[in-house]
Amino acid sequence: MLDDAVVGIVHQYPHLAIHPYPDDFVRHATTPDGATIILRAVRAEDEPFWHELVASSSEESIRFRFRSLLKRTTHQMAVAQCVIDYERQISIVAETEARGKKELAGIAHLLADANHDTAEFAVLVPDPWQGRKIGGMLLDYCMELAGSWGIKKIVAETAPQNTRMLDTFKSRGFRYEVHLDDDVVLLERDVE
Repeated sequence: MLDDAVVGIVHQYPHLAIHPYPDDFVRHATTPDGATIILRAVRAEDEPFWHELVASSSEESIRFRFRSLLKRTTHQMAVAQCVIDYERQISIVAETEARGKKELAGIAHLLADANHDTAEFAVLVPDPWQGRKIGGMLLDYCMELAGSWGIKKIVAETAPQNTRMLDTFKSRGFRYEVHLDDDVVLLERDVE
């Protein structure tokens, strides 16, 4: 459960153009195979780690997340993922230390609509970290944050072939609609 101080963060800084970094959005977790993970809000300094995360993702994983292939990542793309306004969106990274250096084992993004009724969820877990429940950890934490924001519904979309993530959504009560003509599965769940 989030501290009461965190719940009101969205409305604490109406005088600022961009809301400050939410220091309280930190959670420690462990994967089923024992890897230590820190779930926290993304920071601008995460840009090089974001580039590495994408570089260690297969074409299929990138297509599942971005709905297209990326030939290369750019500074502009990384800024869009790592420098955000915490009033309408949040990106949570799964930070870990592997082989003696810090890396991102995943990143999830929640983008709220203007009324803060619905938030769109997206996640990317690079291939070396897939199958270790990190996507589920990120989804669970983002659902909790969405509830603290007053979001009423989370929506997402993925390819029908993304069976691992579809299973993760279904196990958490997401309703889904398959659109084979568009090669997409639309998912939604009310926030409790």
